[in-house]
Order: sequence, then C-alpha cells, then structure tokens
Amino acid sequence: MIGGSAWGLAAAYAYSQNMPLSIGTSLAADSAANTGTSYNVGVSGYWVPGKSGLIPSVSTGWGVSALQNNFWQSERWAKANSWYLGLQWPDTFVKGNDLGMAVGQAPFITSTGNGNFAAFTGFFADSTNTPLDSNYMWEWWYKFQVTDNITVTPALYYISNYQGMGGRVTTSGGYDGTNNVFGGLIKTTFKF
Repeated sequence: MIGGSAWGLAAAYAYSQNMPLSIGTSLAADSAANTGTSYNVGVSGYWVPGKSGLIPSVSTGWGVSALQNNFWQSERWAKANSWYLGLQWPDTFVKGNDLGMAVGQAPFITSTGNGNFAAFTGFFADSTNTPLDSNYMWEWWYKFQVTDNITVTPALYYISNYQGMGGRVTTSGGYDGTNNVFGGLIKTTFKF
C-alpha cells in the first residue's frame, strides 16, 4: 500500500505442445491449432487509489506468444500479442455503484517468422510480410447495488473486425475490415 492505495503485479510463463489458443483472431487460432510448440509470457497489474473520486482504479495486461507452426513449416515461428486496459470508478453517482470500461485486443498474429506470409496463407500482408491481423474490443458497464445481496450490471460491448485478418478477406479476394459486433448484456449477482 502506498498512501492508502493498493496495487498488484503478476507475471506468468507457459510452455505448451499441441495446445491451441482458447481465444484470439481466426488467424491466431489457426496458427495455434497447428502448433508444435509455443512459448507464452503474460504480465498484468492493477492499482486502486486510496480514495474514490475522479481517479479510477486501473488494471492492465500484456501477453506475447511464440508459436512454432507445423502447418506453415516446422522452422517458422509466428508471434501473437494481446493486451488490455481497464478503468473503474467506484461510488459513481451513488455510493456502492461502479462505472467501468475496458479496451484491448485478443491474441492476434504480429509476425509470421521467415518466408513469404501470403504464399502460405493466401491472406494479405504488407511489404514486410507482416500480417494485417488485428481486432479491438471495448466494454462499458455500470454496476447497480440494488440491495446488500443483489447487484445488477448492464454492459455494452463492441468488437471491431472480430475475425481479425480472416474477416477482412472477401470472397472476391478483396479486403474488408467491417466484421464488427455490437451488443449488450445484463448480469445479476445474488449473494447468500
């Protein structure tokens, strides 16, 4: 604790074989599905101010994976990245109610290793053979403390180009990044 505030930091490393990613763009999931070996590193942290007010609590994280893809070639290593940033303002408008938002990217391929990317995948790449794979996710929520035992949290979310590069290639071979999703949900929590 620093001046009444709280913080935490965590790091993780994982080595896996023949283990697909559980979430990510379609290109990242396809890469991981045909993976011989992967090395994964993740770092996350949070900070909560000592007093609630205009300054929110902050949580953030970043991850990177190196994927040996046997589908492309055994010596090819793809790299995937992911990140997030979350902000939450406690006691917004009414004591006990929280307002929050988060933004980030699910794992997406940032590099395909050596060789010509387009020749192996049929997808578009820029002049450095870096895939044009990415998406962004946003979420906004407001938690109502209805009673001591019941909370209701409506949320809105938006995902731009949810399939990453796979959603950008059209049937005619063109490029289209409009595979977007907008939705909402209501979560109710009961404590006994």
